[in-house]
Amino acid sequence: KNITPNLQVRGSPIISLGHKHGDDTATLLLVSLALGTTRNFMAKAEIKRFIKDIQSRFPDTVPLMEKHESWALTFRMEEFANSTTFAFNENRLAEAERHLSYISQKLDSATSIEFEYIDKYYVEHLFCNATPAGIKAGWPLVPNNLKKLYIDFHGKEPKSRS
Repeated sequence: KNITPNLQVRGSPIISLGHKHGDDTATLLLVSLALGTTRNFMAKAEIKRFIKDIQSRFPDTVPLMEKHESWALTFRMEEFANSTTFAFNENRLAEAERHLSYISQKLDSATSIEFEYIDKYYVEHLFCNATPAGIKAGWPLVPNNLKKLYIDFHGKEPKSRS
């Protein structure tokens, strides 16, 4: 079937698949694509606000995050995990506890996209660059809701690689 532009509905072209009365499937496809794009845009804006909030609460993370392009939101979230891990390694435990407390509380009220970023880009990345001393000092500080995500992904508590 030929796909040809048809009538305009409120300024937007509708596609007709050659049926006498148009095809609702094509219209639904266009609406679905538009909604998907809108959802993606809204999710990205939500994560940008989340990361901006992290940066305002924890300004020491800004230089780490800004090593990455502004659109590289996943890498920026991983840098927050690195910052927490570095705090474990350097025995800056009060700072690490503030990071963990913030993320743990955020998880309790997180939207689906915030949950995804906490789970995939913060918790899964936590302890990636940890020293044995960092693991020993840091793991007991991790709140239970974050421990559960960590173990669900890694299958076990963090272990020293040396």
